[in-house]
Amino acid sequence: MPARDAAGRRGRPPRLVELTLVALVFSWLGDSVPRLLDGDAAFLTMVSFFLVAQVVYIAAFWPARRRSAAVRACWSLPIYAAALVAVVAAQVLIAFAVERRAAGGTPGRDGARTVASDVVGRG
Repeated sequence: MPARDAAGRRGRPPRLVELTLVALVFSWLGDSVPRLLDGDAAFLTMVSFFLVAQVVYIAAFWPARRRSAAVRACWSLPIYAAALVAVVAAQVLIAFAVERRAAGGTPGRDGARTVASDVVGRG
């Protein structure tokens, strides 16, 4: 008896599902295989598996690109860009605070001083 999907349909799973599962396997290999290797070989293996996973993800989602929010609602792109900038800025500030705390500083005071000096332009 052929396998059924979640909706009860028979047959092969959609191409998106198959390729996403393949990409997840390559991502898992990128996490797992470098633990068996040392030095540069481990790094290159990790990056290679993750690169293959990214290419497979692109192949999986390429047919749906015309239905993307970025294509259908171009007005939303500046909102997405602003959100991305805010998230990256928050991550940088958190990394800075963690580094300062590890060095024995006071993250709040040092962070405020850094932001103030960046605003004034005297670093």
